[in-house]
Parts: sequence; structure tokens; C-alpha cells
Amino acid sequence: MENRVLVLGDDPRSTLAVIRSLGRAGVRVDLGTNDENNILRHSRYVKRVFLLPNVYLHAQEWLQVLRRLCVMNMYDLVIPLHDHYILPPGEV
Repeated sequence: MENRVLVLGDDPRSTLAVIRSLGRAGVRVDLGTNDENNILRHSRYVKRVFLLPNVYLHAQEWLQVLRRLCVMNMYDLVIPLHDHYILPPGEV
């Protein structure tokens, strides 16, 4: 069974390093971002891209979308790579 990971990130450098590392290890990687033009979506290791609401403007909606993604896709791990994805919505 393939491991599944959701990476939450927008920064091309740090996020791409994580995506590549996981992908090379045979992990299925999906990307969650709030940037519809995120260049990371073109990585050969990214299987699917999910556009998330802006957590600063729509914190509760963001949390609901994230929960729904986790349930629907049965991720083994979610990796937040930026402060706005790490802090709970009530804290942003």
C-alpha cells in the first residue's frame, strides 16, 4: 500500500525539497496551497493539487477544507511547511 502525504506549502525552495524527498522515496505526494499559480504544482512528484482558502481571511473555512481533504484522501501524514499552515486558525 502506498503511503500518502499532504504537503502544505507555498515556498518553492523548502516545499520542493520536501516534495522531492518524499517522491523519490515512493510516497504519494499531494500539495495544498492557497496560490493557484504555485509553480510547485508542476513537480513530477505532485500527484494532485488542492487550492485552499486563505487561512488569514477564512480560517474556519480553511480548517473545514483541510479536515475534509484528510478524511477523503486518508493521508498518513500532513506536513505544514509555513507558519500560516502550522498555527491553529484561531491563532492567526
